[in-house]
Amino acid sequence: LQVFIRREAVPDPADPASSDKFATLEPPGGTVSVSTRDVPPLQAGRYFIAVCNPHAVAVTYRIAGFIDRDLDSSYNNIFTSNNDNN
Repeated sequence: LQVFIRREAVPDPADPASSDKFATLEPPGGTVSVSTRDVPPLQAGRYFIAVCNPHAVAVTYRIAGFIDRDLDSSYNNIFTSNNDNN
């Protein structure tokens, strides 16, 4: 499958370069993610996803969305062990 993701516009499968994110997924499957570290980075707005099957064989696919939040550095903790078994 080919997956195209574009912010604020419908992706054009004929022009993958116009998508914010493009991936070809081979069997048995895969994932595509968009994050604040991508170029272009994830931003507020509406994202459109296009899924294309370039083969003559029918396939079944699932789209799932997961949202992770960037936490302020005050939420980070460092745990160390001193190997003290007391």
